Amino acid sequence: MKKASADKKILLVDVRSPEIFAQAHVSGAINIPIERLEAELPGHVLGKEAVVAVYCNHGGRAGRACKLLHELGYAAAQTWGGIDNARVKAWESGIGRPDAPLPEPKQDA
Repeated sequence: MKKASADKKILLVDVRSPEIFAQAHVSGAINIPIERLEAELPGHVLGKEAVVAVYCNHGGRAGRACKLLHELGYAAAQTWGGIDNARVKAWESGIGRPDAPLPEPKQDA
């Protein structure tokens, strides 16, 4: 997959639930669950020409989210698969650090 050009900023979107996002996510990502993507994404981008990369746990949900974005007219939407692959791609794109420690899951008392 080609890297986005330097003048195109990539919006990295984690399409998992807020609870899972809170446990671990790629540095620099925002959280928009897949079921809210159509309604909430426009508030984060200037237009449908935006470069939007989506990821989830293992890639299935990200694939569905990318397909939805293409259907909605976001032609530059990309799937970055699961969280491990997204960390590497984020590092390559200058978005996050794949070696950053993950936050510990919250424990209920």
